Amino acid sequence: MKKQIQIFTANAAGNVTIFVNSAFERSEYSKVANQLLDMKELGGEQVAFLMRSDKEGIDGKMEMCGLEFCGNASRSFGLLLAKMKRANGPARVMVEVSGCDEPLMVQADTITSWAKIQMPDYEEIKQLDLSGLDLEDIYGDAEALKSVDMVDFGGIAHIIVKDVKATEENFRKIKEYIYGSMDMPALGVMFFDVKEHELTPVVYVKDVDSTYFEGSCGSGTTACAIAFSKNKLPGRYPQRFRQPAGSIDTIVEVKKGRVEKVFIESTVVLSDPIKVEIDV
Repeated sequence: MKKQIQIFTANAAGNVTIFVNSAFERSEYSKVANQLLDMKELGGEQVAFLMRSDKEGIDGKMEMCGLEFCGNASRSFGLLLAKMKRANGPARVMVEVSGCDEPLMVQADTITSWAKIQMPDYEEIKQLDLSGLDLEDIYGDAEALKSVDMVDFGGIAHIIVKDVKATEENFRKIKEYIYGSMDMPALGVMFFDVKEHELTPVVYVKDVDSTYFEGSCGSGTTACAIAFSKNKLPGRYPQRFRQPAGSIDTIVEVKKGRVEKVFIESTVVLSDPIKVEIDV
């Protein structure tokens, strides 16, 4: 049966989320998302479903298709809510999002289409030894693979590999190694070129069995900012991460030898409401 639904697209530094503004059960998410991702004209890399929150003080709720957490989608959602509420300029909205136990605050500006979010705290940083995976590197320095950071947010975990080529084969080897001993809704591998200071994010979502070489990645950027700041002295550290389709700015606050807060921000391009037809 065909059904017409309403969607929005949000381009956050080249990372495009498709927001579904029609009601679906979780059991239907995968079928709906796969059809939307197949619509190449939308340019979507991930799909989120909008709904009402039953919590006081929350402006809106959304769930990613695989119930993972996504930083770019979360801050884009905040900007979308601000526009729906007809805010004129700066606004603050509280969002409830999948993969995160606590509400998050988004600072948005409906005139400049800018959105900033304080990212959820990470659960832990693990050290991995990937030196036995025979990964193709960039500069011939395999020593870095003996101590690789994995930043676990609960709803998604990101592995930061330095100077390893961002290829499907390298990603496959890392993914198979991780899922051989761990299970998580989503896994990101952040391929970071140290000399060029460029990040290539690749994200796998287990529920829909999809892998994307993303234009940018908010939670992956956060993971890099955390990993690169974990041994710094107390202070605020701004950093810009260039990625294939855009840049994301971060601010890291370090206190008492620990990364306490991370903010990510950039402009977001929101579409007008779009009507599409799918099979249900």
